[in-house]
Amino acid sequence: MCPATSKIKLCGANSSADIDVVADVGADIVGLHLIGPSLDAGRIGLLKRLSERALSRNLHVSLVVKGLTPAAITHALETVDVNYLQLHDVLEDAAVEFIRSTARRKSMQVVRLVPYDSPQVFDRLANSDDLIIVDWARGGTGKLGDSLLLDHIPADVMRARTFLAGGLNHENVRALVERYHPYAVDVQTGIRESGSKSISRVRAALFCSAVGGAFLPALPIAGRGPYPRYANPPWSTLDDYSLDANETVSRLHLLENLE
Repeated sequence: MCPATSKIKLCGANSSADIDVVADVGADIVGLHLIGPSLDAGRIGLLKRLSERALSRNLHVSLVVKGLTPAAITHALETVDVNYLQLHDVLEDAAVEFIRSTARRKSMQVVRLVPYDSPQVFDRLANSDDLIIVDWARGGTGKLGDSLLLDHIPADVMRARTFLAGGLNHENVRALVERYHPYAVDVQTGIRESGSKSISRVRAALFCSAVGGAFLPALPIAGRGPYPRYANPPWSTLDDYSLDANETVSRLHLLENLE
């Protein structure tokens, strides 16, 4: 796990390789997507396998659902074991309560959406026991959110219950964490190369480092298996990265090539 004030969620894993990247760079939570309008048995099977892989790597798992009926969501929860259920639609309280009954039985925390494009939703959820995620309604936009909404959220709610998302990357996340101290930060487009559906080890490692000083992997030693971790590698923090960006990025790319 990253030694950070805020938990780190890397979202949109689509393969076992993605799961391993999320675990290797020291994130806390991996996000798996289940997008409607209908359930697909093949997708459910894949999510079950990815969830099992993630849990075996000591990651927490968040199932991000959008465009599905409450009945379809609860059906998926019976198959896929997760720690968080993120509802990326603004649902009526009755629908959420129907879903919550299954989530509670399976010890899952519900995460409800507060869209930057509909900030008034926060007032409905301010006193809820659910976690919240502040993001764009469409998700995956790569666009930073409005600080006016973030400033409106009380500090205790931000620290205890809020996932901060929307346009995060390794260049902007540290300042946001230091300003708001959210429960967790959530990134998707910021850990991908342009046009790629896979999580970039380079971008993911830099993001974790920016959030809270997570150690970047040391260079692998031939015949030693997984990347060894040093207590204080000389290029482990974003400050070191900023001082010598070309060397750090080239070393991280080397890790990808040698894996």
